Amino acid sequence: MLERIKRGEVQAHQFPQGFALTEIRQFSTERVCFVTWLYGKNFDEWKAPLVESNVTLAKSQGCAAIEAACRFGLERSLRDLGFRRSQIIIRKEIT
Repeated sequence: MLERIKRGEVQAHQFPQGFALTEIRQFSTERVCFVTWLYGKNFDEWKAPLVESNVTLAKSQGCAAIEAACRFGLERSLRDLGFRRSQIIIRKEIT
């Protein structure tokens, strides 16, 4: 994973109480910033800055959305920031 981060294939987002890894995925119809790993404590305290940094990254890369595979608790926690369930993947459109 460290090599993929060094090559820019995976982006690391560090916060005081956690971190996330993302990657830009190109599909036939769109690009998506996909959250591949999320870890930390007191998530409610840093979820908004995390989403803000992911939106900034996604916009700079021409992405249509941010997506993440997650457990149901994360979906509920991020609902107030615009995420919704899409199958077992949550998704936030980039506007």
